[in-house]
Amino acid sequence: MLRWFKKEKQAPEVDPDEPRDEPELDPALAAETENMVRIQQLCFIASISAEGVAHAKAEGRLEEDWAQWDLDRYKCLRADCIELADTLRDTFYRAVAINFLIEVCMKAGDLDDARALFKYQEEKHFQEQIATKYPELIRPRISEIMRDR
Repeated sequence: MLRWFKKEKQAPEVDPDEPRDEPELDPALAAETENMVRIQQLCFIASISAEGVAHAKAEGRLEEDWAQWDLDRYKCLRADCIELADTLRDTFYRAVAINFLIEVCMKAGDLDDARALFKYQEEKHFQEQIATKYPELIRPRISEIMRDR
């Protein structure tokens, strides 16, 4: 029948003071995870400066003080992210970090740096995602086309 009036089993009460059994993480993996969070946060902050850099490039105002400050900040944060990404041993984490960095480079309009990072992307799934989002990364640069003539 419909069992509308049947009592449901209640979950056992949990004492909040009682210690819980938490899964233990491999210390190396925990450090890698911590580095991934740092890379993600640094890339987020770098993307804010990167957008300012892209606007300054588009408007031809990259020489202005505020644009130079954004450019310096973007480059410094990007370098910190790359340095952290180089310490990652887990291939999946490294692939995710490369995607974060490519996103930041594209926001700043650094197509050459994004292409260089794209070459290091080993995960096929991430390659396809980035290629779909930024098809200009897989096209040759104009200077390469002219050089072949």
